[in-house]
Amino acid sequence: MTDTPKAPLQQCANCHHYRLKMLTAGVEGKCHRYPPTATILATPTGPITATYFPGPKPIEWCGEWKHRLRIADTNTN
Repeated sequence: MTDTPKAPLQQCANCHHYRLKMLTAGVEGKCHRYPPTATILATPTGPITATYFPGPKPIEWCGEWKHRLRIADTNTN
């Protein structure tokens, strides 16, 4: 009897669009499925433009999951 490989869990942590960062406080990630959102912040010295990607938890899933391709023995997407 041969074991068939299990399908990967459809979670942000193993999604092609999710970029993980290891921090001292834990793991944080950003979803790069869509372009970053641009926000203009009003400050006393003038407007500042900021861009950001959404930061879902690794166990979440938005419905846009795509298998993460891995190069053998690396952490590269």
